[in-house]
Amino acid sequence: MEEYAASWSYLIAAQAASACLEAEFNNEIQPEKQLRAFFTRNYGAPSVDVDKVFAPEKLVFEKAVLRPKLAGQELGELEFRKVSPGFGQQIDAVATEVIRMVGEIMRYRGQNHIELHFDELDVGLEKFDRNRELLIVGLILAVQSFRGLGQKKEQIVRPFIYLRQDLWDSLSFYDKNKISSGPALVLNWDGQSLLEMVNARLKTIAGVNWSDLID
Repeated sequence: MEEYAASWSYLIAAQAASACLEAEFNNEIQPEKQLRAFFTRNYGAPSVDVDKVFAPEKLVFEKAVLRPKLAGQELGELEFRKVSPGFGQQIDAVATEVIRMVGEIMRYRGQNHIELHFDELDVGLEKFDRNRELLIVGLILAVQSFRGLGQKKEQIVRPFIYLRQDLWDSLSFYDKNKISSGPALVLNWDGQSLLEMVNARLKTIAGVNWSDLID
């Protein structure tokens, strides 16, 4: 579960960095140059799609570009294809360093935050098998670690997860009760609230209401 959480943390960090690097500014500070070099070296481009995050056989870290540390020791590379003991701690160290640099860039630009939304994780599912459960719980723990970094105004990266309540209720992990009573928001739908949502979407897209289309 912890290794899934660490892997999700790196994916979130990589997507936040990609979103940050897609917007180019005239004055490029050193952390931005370093992140561009790191992603170009490992992925061939400064931004990376979600399904390509774990595509390389390994990540290579150059001292002048990215220097993640674990217990005071710098990592030289991190293999994806051969998961070794300590993999979770290593990839978490990489995610931490990437997010630190993203934060520097965002603050220099005067930008507020980046939102990442994880949806359709439960499409076609009646219940979780054990492996999928661990995978989803890992994501929840990773998101909670980002959302728990200081006050909201200090949260550079703000991930959100959308999940059916019956599947949420079936999960079992530490901190679930704290999340349920804290940052989790339950959306209860009835006929009126669904109609309001449909009207809001129709008005945005076409400037009409449901009653204009259906009697």
